[in-house]
Amino acid sequence: MMEPVDYAVVGAGAGGVYAAWRLQEARPRASVRLVEASDRVGGRLESLVPPGAPHLRAEFGGMGFDTNHLLVEAVVDALSLPTAPFPSSGPAYAWLRGVPLLGDQLTDPAAIPYRLPPGEQGSSFAALLASRVNQDLGIDVRTMTHADWLEVARHRLVLGSPLRDIGFWNYLATILSAEGFAFVRDTMGHDFPVGNYNALDMLEWFFADFAPGTTDTTLVGGYDELPITIAAQFEAAGGQLCLDTEVVRITRADAGGLALILRDGSELTARAVILALPRRAIELIAPGSVVLDTTSMRMLLSTVVPIPVMKLFLAYDRPWWTDGGVAQVWGHSVSTLPLRTTYYFGEESGAPDGDPDNHNSLLMASYTDASQLRYWEGLRYGLGVTPRPNPHTTATPGDRAWHEQRATAAMVEAAGGQLGLLHQLDPSQVPTPYDAAFKDWGDDPYGGAMHAWAVGADSDTAKSAALHPDPSVPLYVCGEAFSRFQGWVEGAFDTAETLLQQHLGLHPPAFATTWQPPSGGRH
Repeated sequence: MMEPVDYAVVGAGAGGVYAAWRLQEARPRASVRLVEASDRVGGRLESLVPPGAPHLRAEFGGMGFDTNHLLVEAVVDALSLPTAPFPSSGPAYAWLRGVPLLGDQLTDPAAIPYRLPPGEQGSSFAALLASRVNQDLGIDVRTMTHADWLEVARHRLVLGSPLRDIGFWNYLATILSAEGFAFVRDTMGHDFPVGNYNALDMLEWFFADFAPGTTDTTLVGGYDELPITIAAQFEAAGGQLCLDTEVVRITRADAGGLALILRDGSELTARAVILALPRRAIELIAPGSVVLDTTSMRMLLSTVVPIPVMKLFLAYDRPWWTDGGVAQVWGHSVSTLPLRTTYYFGEESGAPDGDPDNHNSLLMASYTDASQLRYWEGLRYGLGVTPRPNPHTTATPGDRAWHEQRATAAMVEAAGGQLGLLHQLDPSQVPTPYDAAFKDWGDDPYGGAMHAWAVGADSDTAKSAALHPDPSVPLYVCGEAFSRFQGWVEGAFDTAETLLQQHLGLHPPAFATTWQPPSGGRH
């Protein structure tokens, strides 16, 4: 049996490392242990060095933060982590319904293959959606606060139901033509932002994330440098980090507190336990666990829906996508192909401190979710792709996880054909990558890359209840799933900080003077 501790934090993703670090810093005499089932820190942040390109990072998980994320920004500043803008300009290429386009043609009604009525023509997806919602609800989405959205919901029925009791897709279908909805979904490059999740919460989420003037930022060393650096700070403060330590059940301890039952049969007892886990990971340890294996907890978990996401990275000898003079070394394109969104992740020679003679380049060929993800799932179990010789891979073989996540030959071949269509090239003009890797976040123990509020959920009530599901048991929950910033590290930090202040009595951190605990939504 491990030595008993005051606090055990389960899950070394963003929320877990933050909670453990803040506890250890604020209470240096307390014993805090952070346990993680895998062999790494980061959770759903994973920034890997690809073979042959030591200064590039393949962001298999979360990629950065935006101007709404005050707590993440404060932590990044406090830790002096070098930042860089994340490219967020419009797409370079588009391939929509069989029609190849350039990004600047997406607002040209004569070019796009959508029969939009006059009132829906000439706008980007975000501008079109904003104008229709403003017109329908009599509001200005740019100025809406959480309280404003709740006020709208109190008075507005859609198809005879309150906004939170219908799906976002259901609502959008009442204010957009069928072609208008398809245009918004397709040119956005993802399905989930207009999926059938809670309409009220998705309205607030969408117009915060796609607000005019919002900019995105990443970390120079990869976004997982954020949790990795926080974990190092936690250990430097006296905390204990235990990797490869899987919790399978949580019970009451004989001497009080809680006992974490580990996969190897040993136990760790703690006066209080924080679960910094996504919904699926909680479900995996729920059977036989105190609080978790109850009807009330199952109902609480059902208020959020995991969103599976897959990313496929291809490494090339050079940035061939720039040959046409349209796409830059960095940037993105969109399509209705199974690729959906394609990101250009740079060239080694152009990276800070990169070798000017090394032109190896990185492409996120596919960033996909929902129905298009199933296409790739059908190709993931074949023979792994055989890496091609490259003069720079001996010196930089790449991170071990890249090789453990190697894509199949079928995935690479399929992606090559689609990339040719997207970039208006004959497939023979698309070179063969020298290596490839992928990640499907729908796999256990994650269940999805992010979460959204379910139709019918009262998110404000669920956010509060999730922090401390049973007031009689010292078991707490944090993470992006039950947050006001779902899908973002800000949500994990936000719920962790709220939990620490409201339930464990910590004072606000000196580094986050602009952050305020939630009174509901984001604003």
